[in-house]
Amino acid sequence: MSVYQDSELRNWAKDNVTPYEEKNINPASLDLMLGSEIKVPMWYWGNSFTRWIVWKFRSKLNLKMWSDGIQFETFTLWPGKFVLCHSLEITNVPNNAIALLFSKSSTGRIGLEHLHAGFGDSGFKGQWTWEFENVAPWPIELIAGKRLMQVALIQTLSVPETLYGQVGRYQGQMGATAPRKERVL
Repeated sequence: MSVYQDSELRNWAKDNVTPYEEKNINPASLDLMLGSEIKVPMWYWGNSFTRWIVWKFRSKLNLKMWSDGIQFETFTLWPGKFVLCHSLEITNVPNNAIALLFSKSSTGRIGLEHLHAGFGDSGFKGQWTWEFENVAPWPIELIAGKRLMQVALIQTLSVPETLYGQVGRYQGQMGATAPRKERVL
């Protein structure tokens, strides 16, 4: 296995990343920009008691867990809050590679934590959903179009027998995508 380097990333990205910007190529990763849709938990606003009541009785009240997509240019993420965002780019992971998604160091340094659901199987195509939490003691401005994450490609030894497009629930996802099958906690 080997990691794609800048020249290999450039060749891949020209045909497999939309929109593609040359300036987003790094020595061994590709920067990804924040898209303009966000989803918040249905009880994002309100006090902790209200949020607890909604959480406790959500199934009896038949409540959705996530809001519909909210379009934004700038969104203030308050300390301790959690949201779903997405990459601006649509990426197509090669059939003979996997993708690893990481926060850019500057993203981590402001206190914006990505919850590391950052693995892309061979053959995945779509926008990335990012699970962000503000772990800083200050508000963080999320700005559509800002480079917040990066993806690295690792070539596999061979093409898998089954590609993500054949079995994956999130193939072709666009925008901030909530869980397709909610787990009861």
